[in-house]
Amino acid sequence: MDPKRAILPSFFFGKRELYFSIIFCQMLYGATCSQNIALDGRVSIANSLTETGKTLYVEGALVSALDHRDSTDSQGRFQLRLVQQDPTSRLTIEVYKEGLEVTNPDALESVHIGSGQLLQVYMAPAGTLAKREAMLLEVSQRKLLAEKDSLHSLLRLGEEQSAQVTQMLSKRLGRSFENRFEAMDALMERFQEMERRLPDFARELAGKNLDVASELYREAYELFGKGEIAEAIAVLDSTLLESSLREGRKSLLVGQRIEDIGKELQGKGRLMVQQAIDSYALKGDAYLLRFQYREAAQQYERIVAIYTEDGLDSLELAKWHDKAGEAHQNNGSYKEAMEHYMQALVIREETLDSK
Repeated sequence: MDPKRAILPSFFFGKRELYFSIIFCQMLYGATCSQNIALDGRVSIANSLTETGKTLYVEGALVSALDHRDSTDSQGRFQLRLVQQDPTSRLTIEVYKEGLEVTNPDALESVHIGSGQLLQVYMAPAGTLAKREAMLLEVSQRKLLAEKDSLHSLLRLGEEQSAQVTQMLSKRLGRSFENRFEAMDALMERFQEMERRLPDFARELAGKNLDVASELYREAYELFGKGEIAEAIAVLDSTLLESSLREGRKSLLVGQRIEDIGKELQGKGRLMVQQAIDSYALKGDAYLLRFQYREAAQQYERIVAIYTEDGLDSLELAKWHDKAGEAHQNNGSYKEAMEHYMQALVIREETLDSK
């Protein structure tokens, strides 16, 4: 018998065994990683507690993900029973109720199904978000224009006064100017840039549910809606925010140690930490409207630090790195901006690789 012909069948048999071994291992790995997961959530009317003194829940809302569906009960509760799913995977959740719209759609994208946290969904009468966005956009545009016109007018004054304003703008914008005319051009450039970003800013702010916001945030939000930007910044005092953050972290720590009441305290702690994050974000956005980019960057960097220290959602962390990077870029701090952009890129790459 030809030796080559004798070896050939044995070779192919070994290859076939190897192939089926790989398939078997993959099936075994998938079976051990996949689980039956119950994703619990609740649907309520955004700002109902703030406006009526009582939280209103949505009954009969259809909640779905992939081929799994459920309807909310009279208390707005639902549960999606996800069969044979990897607990580390993320899904997009859809919620529908005739006449209503979801006000926090970002929270329903890329939901970590194995986190064990209650998924909070907020809804409002259809058209509410558009009205709120329009109001906040009008206020933001008006205040931004007023700030620009005020600075522009000061730059047209006498040599001494315009020099002081030029120095102030140099500090805010992170660049030096030879004269007030250069400062005027830079101011107009930044004004146009901020004007382009205002619709996104108003859209994000319009979706906030004040029912789960801190008293500080609600007070600042009300002032912001009236166009009192400087007053809103003053309310969001860093000392008070840090105090709230510390209290939130204490609650998280106590909740981790006490098993019986752990979930309740951890939920309270997460809420307080998120409230601090939302308040720092609002403070940073308010600084942007005053062209105080360095101060805005500081607020976003505080949020980055909170996300990093507390091990919060990595994709959200990437977003805050981007916002800090943009603020640094507008301030002329290009090295710091690049560092934040690179961090955001690394986080997104690692997240995609893990899926």
